Amino acid sequence: MTSPLAVHGGTPTIKKDFSKFNTFDDKEIVAASNVLKSGNLSSYLGAPGEKFYGGEQVLRFENEFAEVFKVKNAISVNSWTSGLWAIIGALDLEPGSEVLVSSWTMAATATTILHWGLIPVFTDINPLTFNMDFEDICKKTTKRTQAIVSPDIFGLSAENIKIKDWCEANNLIFISDSAQSPLATDGDGNFTSTVCHIGGFSLNYHKHMHVGEGGVVVTSDDKLAERVKMLRNHGEVAVGFGNDFQKRQRGILGMNLRLGEIEAAIGRVQLKKVQQAVISRREAGLHLNQLLSNLSGLKTVHIPDNYEHSFYVSGFVLDYVENNQLPTRETLLLALKAEGVPALMGGYQNIHKLPLFAGQLAIGETGWPYSLLENRRREEISKTKLPTAESYHDKLFFGINLCAHNYDQGEINLISKAFLKVWENLSLLKSTSKNGN
Repeated sequence: MTSPLAVHGGTPTIKKDFSKFNTFDDKEIVAASNVLKSGNLSSYLGAPGEKFYGGEQVLRFENEFAEVFKVKNAISVNSWTSGLWAIIGALDLEPGSEVLVSSWTMAATATTILHWGLIPVFTDINPLTFNMDFEDICKKTTKRTQAIVSPDIFGLSAENIKIKDWCEANNLIFISDSAQSPLATDGDGNFTSTVCHIGGFSLNYHKHMHVGEGGVVVTSDDKLAERVKMLRNHGEVAVGFGNDFQKRQRGILGMNLRLGEIEAAIGRVQLKKVQQAVISRREAGLHLNQLLSNLSGLKTVHIPDNYEHSFYVSGFVLDYVENNQLPTRETLLLALKAEGVPALMGGYQNIHKLPLFAGQLAIGETGWPYSLLENRRREEISKTKLPTAESYHDKLFFGINLCAHNYDQGEINLISKAFLKVWENLSLLKSTSKNGN
């Protein structure tokens, strides 16, 4: 006889509060304090000269980041949203051009496309990896397509070699949004955001490594790197000063996207810890995968051969065909939460359904830049249907945020016990959910 579920009045499996995942210690405090003592909280100047590219900590952070992540150019910015904005602007694409992007990502991945007068065209997701579905990429590439923005979702690299080859065959720019996936690798051992033409990472507070708010753009293309640096620091005031700037002045509508010296100093310390931070998340995620792999109707994290997952999120899919005793996702999540499982998330994103995109409400009464399209094309885009992304978000997908807590082996074991207890009571959960109890 199984124990009563906590949601039905039984004793919860987990009776402790999980400690938060936090890689900060005195080293970050010393680094920040030293910058404060120096009095140089930012050494940027929005004008030609040596300070156009930032101060000592910013430059050292960028050089060290490039070395750790094995990239030619690393450009720090004050958020990854800023980084995406600068990347899209650096491409210098004609307004009205189309950019393919996943619907399973942060809205900023697509809004930064709109900011430059470009049209986001959403693709479905791969049912196993949650990354962009390559077949849908091929299907939706047209003569209007100029670039692809591919997120490496939850800590898993997308099919980046395959996407890069497609882009080069079709004269497209390939951008990776690796906000959640530092040091994740593909089947050939390439780090995320190193195969694409340009990409980058988030340093937001809930990521593997962080400085509070920040981001880093990476690229092997020196011209794109220079344009990103220009856009980061009011580059319009520098164009015309020297031949190199003058040659690339078109489209330089710069902003203040600069990372401060304190954040850069903290970032330098975090860089020394990022490998262990990722390893700890990976160990927790793989251990949980192993413990839950035999639960009927639960598809655990899929990792393609020779890939290394960074486990920002451990994502699961419910299979009602395999197990017809499964209750609704919401009922399951309530039961798991009552058992003490932390950091649960039901569904993820369907940004193609947001009014801004579905209603084409970007700028002005005409919805510019959508107004640059023919009415027929506008209608096609507005009626986009993404069966996998929609069904997963609405009823099949749920996850656990692995960057929310430490999740040592004992805590992962407790989470596994909570799942097993819930699965032993599936038929009861299903019957009570039908009765509205």
